[in-house]
Amino acid sequence: MKKLLVLVAVLLVSATASYAQYQIPEGKMDLNVWSGKITVGGMEINEAMLPMYFSPEEQAMYRSANTLSYIGGGLIGFGIGYALGDLAASLITGKRSNGAVYITCGCISLIGVPFYAIGMNKAKKAIASYNSSHGYSFRPELDFGVQANGVGFALNF
Repeated sequence: MKKLLVLVAVLLVSATASYAQYQIPEGKMDLNVWSGKITVGGMEINEAMLPMYFSPEEQAMYRSANTLSYIGGGLIGFGIGYALGDLAASLITGKRSNGAVYITCGCISLIGVPFYAIGMNKAKKAIASYNSSHGYSFRPELDFGVQANGVGFALNF
């Protein structure tokens, strides 16, 4: 009889734990800019759960935002990494490096900044669209990036 009670208790605990693991969170959606993770109601969600939250238009906007930010981050990382690697190689070998390498690396990194900024702004717009369609408050936001009249600050409501 004791074994049966222990077995029922174990099954009850495991069923409760598995239900809590696959629970779909609800609430306001937020984007952590540094890590790129999306949280809903304070609970982190993954890419596979996005279709449950986003409309097809929002999902397409978020996927293109990810692509742009990955391209921008890759360009920035390549430019900085290549410049640092060339600097380390010139310090180790004692040969002086050409200044054109650093200028090229700086230009590559600068080209990546608008891609990254546009990607993050698109991701924020997709999340803001979700929040506004589900009745969660939206606060004004100051964005820096490519605007209609060039590069600069924009106050979004």
